[in-house]
Amino acid sequence: MAARIFIASALIFTCSQLALADVARHESLELGSSGTPETYSVIYADDAGNLRVETYGADATASSGSAAGGQADTAFSRGALQGLMVFQAAEGRMLVFDGDQCQVLSADMSEMPGMPPGGMEDYREQMAAAQAEMQAALEEMRRQDPAMARMLEERMAGSGAMASMMQQPREMIVEETGDDRTIGDYDTSGFIVYEEGTDRFRTSVWAADIDDVEGGRIVGGAMQGMFELYRDVMDSMGIGSMAGAGLAGAVLEKMGDYYPVMTESQDRQTRLTGAELGGTADFYPECE
Repeated sequence: MAARIFIASALIFTCSQLALADVARHESLELGSSGTPETYSVIYADDAGNLRVETYGADATASSGSAAGGQADTAFSRGALQGLMVFQAAEGRMLVFDGDQCQVLSADMSEMPGMPPGGMEDYREQMAAAQAEMQAALEEMRRQDPAMARMLEERMAGSGAMASMMQQPREMIVEETGDDRTIGDYDTSGFIVYEEGTDRFRTSVWAADIDDVEGGRIVGGAMQGMFELYRDVMDSMGIGSMAGAGLAGAVLEKMGDYYPVMTESQDRQTRLTGAELGGTADFYPECE
């Protein structure tokens, strides 16, 4: 009897601990080149490493004064849900929802629809052959029509998937700039992030001490786990890491104990507009 009581008590304690698991909720707003709101995102993460990212449209409703740091304080209304992504840490998979459809991304790609009979080994061989053919065609074009080849390369550079197929991913560089600012409630340090040897993905980042951002370590840890899975999937497919994911991963990996509060890239700006602990989130939605 005593053993049964002990086991029951242990189960109750464990369940209560799971119920009380910390869930962080971060909000961010992306502004377009004209400074108007375009997308609003809500990120949920728990201390088990799970992550849920909801993206909505955003419409400006008013603009009044300026917030700390000289940034425009823009009011907006949240639009319709545009996208949902869920990272399940223990299962090592991502669920990507597009309307009523759900796609599963996992490091084990052997049973994915469309995979050749030989599985990942055949897929990698096919990908390597396609890359070799593309490189050979591009080399021939450089000899016959250099101007057309340059135009094609520039267009491919603007396509993340195509660029990843045509070249090996470069190292992402993170450097402090000394451009420190007070943004909202945060004292931030300025950084510049770029792909080694090119300015194509040059991004300015202002980041606060991670412990000054409520739930910063929880969200940062979950994001890091998601990007590690993404890199593993891309590597297993033989196409390397996408530049966008490489940049975001570099921000998390190489800034140490910092958390991004504002980023600027190609006339676009993203700001952290809210950070709190508490509440709940569904990290296991139905996905067929």
